[in-house]
Amino acid sequence: MWFHLAPTDLSFLDHSPRRIEHALEIAASADRVFALAAGERFHDWLTELVACEWTSPAPHGVGSTRIVALDTLAVKERFVAWEPGRRLAFVIEECTLPLVRRMMEHLAIEPLGEGRCRLVYTVHYEPSILMTAVHPVARPIFARMFGRAAERIKAIAEER
Repeated sequence: MWFHLAPTDLSFLDHSPRRIEHALEIAASADRVFALAAGERFHDWLTELVACEWTSPAPHGVGSTRIVALDTLAVKERFVAWEPGRRLAFVIEECTLPLVRRMMEHLAIEPLGEGRCRLVYTVHYEPSILMTAVHPVARPIFARMFGRAAERIKAIAEER
């Protein structure tokens, strides 16, 4: 069963009521980090990933859609920003668990010079009424999941 989330666009970055943010410097180019963030080696850096299916044709960019299945839930995503080497963002349009009213993931990549960049992986969300009751327990679980994903992007990007 799919639960529809409230419509969301890039303006949510400025007024989301909750955020989980992970920032780290990476010894790799911004283009390499973008390729990973856009889905390259997705199974390697998102260990909870069960399956990912693009539901729009290549080439992928703003407006592209996909379904991502994790160990515990699945989501339908739509990309709202796709700037190679700089950033990407997608909104969750539907989810198999009623955890959030709105949600967006934003991955900003800032070049720091020759072969280095900074990744800021931010999850913006508004909990659902159901999630509000368990938010103090659920937030640290999701924060760890997104933190591990950011660290794995870094590790894979820095592989030689």
